[in-house]
Amino acid sequence: LVYEHALGASDDSEETAGLDRRKSVPPFRELFITAEADAGDCSYKLQVTFGQVKIVLSRAEISSQIQRIRSRWEARVATLQSEPAQREQFEEHIKNISEEKRTKK
Repeated sequence: LVYEHALGASDDSEETAGLDRRKSVPPFRELFITAEADAGDCSYKLQVTFGQVKIVLSRAEISSQIQRIRSRWEARVATLQSEPAQREQFEEHIKNISEEKRTKK
């Protein structure tokens, strides 16, 4: 029996939709194991190993993350284009950053 405490690629439910599988884990704290045997003596060995799990994202998940990032900056650009006050603040911020870089050289 191998159990990895990570969201698998096939865990497509409403609760896990939109979650970054690299940073999220299932909401379970305990792992219960049951052993069943016929009458008589039996023994078993339980071994636990803790380690990092490598999460490989599917193409759809990568595409979804890129879309989320793209939609954020596209919304920010649209806001800057439509609101002159915010655009002025942004340009002032850029000007301050470039002046700081020039003074550090």
